[in-house]
Amino acid sequence: GCTTSSSPQSRLSDLLRQGESPYFPNRGILMDKTSLLHKIRLPPEIEHALQSGADLVISISGGKDSDAMCELLPTLHQLQGWTGRLALVHANLHDSEWSMTEAYVQQRAVALELPLHIVTRRQGTLLEHIQQRHHQRPDAPPFPSAAARYCTSGHKRNPIDSFLRHFKPTGAVVCAIGLRAEESPARAKKPAFQIRAGITTHSRAGYDWHPLLNFTLEDVWAALGVSLSELTTLQTAVRRQMAAGKSWQQAVAETHWRWHPAYALGNERLSCALCVLASRNDLMNGIAFHPDHYRELVDIELQSGFSFRQGLWLADLRPDLLTEQQRTHPLQHPPPLQPKSVATIQLEFDLCPQDSME
Repeated sequence: GCTTSSSPQSRLSDLLRQGESPYFPNRGILMDKTSLLHKIRLPPEIEHALQSGADLVISISGGKDSDAMCELLPTLHQLQGWTGRLALVHANLHDSEWSMTEAYVQQRAVALELPLHIVTRRQGTLLEHIQQRHHQRPDAPPFPSAAARYCTSGHKRNPIDSFLRHFKPTGAVVCAIGLRAEESPARAKKPAFQIRAGITTHSRAGYDWHPLLNFTLEDVWAALGVSLSELTTLQTAVRRQMAAGKSWQQAVAETHWRWHPAYALGNERLSCALCVLASRNDLMNGIAFHPDHYRELVDIELQSGFSFRQGLWLADLRPDLLTEQQRTHPLQHPPPLQPKSVATIQLEFDLCPQDSME
């Protein structure tokens, strides 16, 4: 539950009686929001830091989990009377992200009236990093994996660490990350908070905070004013409109969907457009909306001889979108793969440790 010095429900009621209206989604209901506020994991260490003036930086990927944090944490920040700064940070993965993610994150920051800081890896994009790994180590899998989590460390955590050092030279800063125990056994083992070792010094205390650790999928969508059945109905409506000839932009706009378009288009989760941990549904969706990026990753499969992940070659998913040269490449249908020639699937992928994708 949410460990607080006073009841969020009573303090929220007081605010409403005073005529102050905290920002809620279009269908928010007081008791529902209060229940979700009580479900936030707020360890004593994090509460003490925030009560003592620590800044709170919310890691926003554009995904539903980070959006839920953005709906709940500013309200909690106000109710608790925390005096530290409140800001958003987004790790931009450029061509590996859904094409509309950066614009969406910027729109969310405007709607929330919170400062947004966009960071990126200075040495190049994730796609370039994958290509570099292949050229430097042609005998090793070039794609991210559980044993080589450079997508998270190099393109998310490290750039955000650099930002946090600049944002908070001295004092305390808390980075909220939208991890949930329900997502995987690995995430279920995550603590509610931990020291952010990469930025903690004798003069600066850094923390990672997982406020949604106990949230279910239904809780997350409830924070955004959407039920699971409503989401399914909306996705069906979008598919029908697109089948009738409308663009995805028109189809999504006509539903008045407020959150990341990828969900209205059928995605279960949001991270990279083509993520090594994505479900087959999300991979197929990402391919359909990012065919150029798909072909770039297939090129790396064919050049390296390593599959995108164990037992799954991207080249086999949508051969109709490949070039003639790619379709006729001798590695398009290789013999049974040996363990050493297959990129190991990444079993744990912290979208923003800060790590948001979500």
